[in-house]
Amino acid sequence: MGGLYKTYDCHRKSHTEVMEELENWILLNQYDTPLEIITGNSEAMKSIVKEICKGMWIEVREGWINKGTMIIDSI
Repeated sequence: MGGLYKTYDCHRKSHTEVMEELENWILLNQYDTPLEIITGNSEAMKSIVKEICKGMWIEVREGWINKGTMIIDSI
């Protein structure tokens, strides 16, 4: 999104790294919503993001224009 969103990029990160880092990143940036998580087209990575958000009681959606992103509009 280029500057409009705080962004976490999953590229070049293993599934394990994302599982270890993402919850903390969300908490550190919770007052800067919307947040963008770049997953690329990996359905596995999207599933990991959804599960982490579900466990935090946070709604996350797929980007409207870029389907390789997940967006947290508010926390």
